[in-house]
Amino acid sequence: MLTIAASMAACSDNDNEEPQAPGDSDTTPPTEQTTTPITIVEDPTYNTLGTYHGDFNGVGTGNYTVQLVSKGMTWDEDNYTYMGPGEIVYLEFNSTLASNPNQSAISSGTYTIAEDDYSLNTCSGAVTTYSASGDEDFKTISLGNIEVSHNGNLYTITGTVTLSDNSQKTINFNGTLTFLNRSGQGDMSNLESDFTVSGLTKAAAINFGQAFSEESNYCAIMLGDDKFNLDENIGSGSSLNFGINIAPDATTGIPSGKYTVTNCLETESFPVGSAWDGFYYADYAGYYGCWYFFGDYIESALMSGTLDVENHGDGTYTMSFNMADAYGHTVSGTYTGSLFYAYDPE
Repeated sequence: MLTIAASMAACSDNDNEEPQAPGDSDTTPPTEQTTTPITIVEDPTYNTLGTYHGDFNGVGTGNYTVQLVSKGMTWDEDNYTYMGPGEIVYLEFNSTLASNPNQSAISSGTYTIAEDDYSLNTCSGAVTTYSASGDEDFKTISLGNIEVSHNGNLYTITGTVTLSDNSQKTINFNGTLTFLNRSGQGDMSNLESDFTVSGLTKAAAINFGQAFSEESNYCAIMLGDDKFNLDENIGSGSSLNFGINIAPDATTGIPSGKYTVTNCLETESFPVGSAWDGFYYADYAGYYGCWYFFGDYIESALMSGTLDVENHGDGTYTMSFNMADAYGHTVSGTYTGSLFYAYDPE
């Protein structure tokens, strides 16, 4: 059964207890972009997840979290664990504050392991090892130094550290690492160019009924390419979320029409024919409204523009979108094809 929600799971959070399932390990850059905002070099060992939390600890340093997830592991949704063999290396760096939270980077240098010390050039972390049956062996990092260097988003992270059971672990990462903005500052988009999205092959939508207002139903639409899994909300390719407001009696499909992005939450108005601008609700690690994603590397809250929907009446649609982030980078494209539709009022 296809299950999508109004919000997507966050790529990472600021703890080391239960990491999120990573996307597909194929990280080929999107060919549809007009320029290349991010260079993607695939590390042979790990998938990466990086987030920037600003001055999370209130001591004047920038908090950066990194997860290195062994490739080849599979995620067991029923038991909420990875099936190994493999490991997750979780690292939390205290570095310089980013001048632009949407384009943040760990400063090159040596970081000393120091638990509960958030001063500059310190770090902490843990290593969780997974067996083929999904058993977990969690150990914190207690001693050592970690070297970080980078050229743009191409990072080298190395070091030999001591774990809590006095065993040693050698960390050796060389590949792409980008940091998604979780600082609560700035508008969440790390686009550096306009995108024309092509290759979209699948679509689904859930009508949540009058979940937010009696004047309209909230309908969450998701589009994806062949590298995106609609069932699990993950993938290494392009995907888009659109949160739109449709008529309360539109329970069998998305009505044809133009949906214009507005700030529905700020105005507390949800008129039929409007779409929510991109909103991230940190308490629930949720993405609402209109967003563009490319794997774990690009996320862009879409703050203006339109979605044109043509319902052909046979379960197929044409959807054309031309939207922009808060910095003026446009995301545009068209999807034509079938759409899975579910009416699921809360």
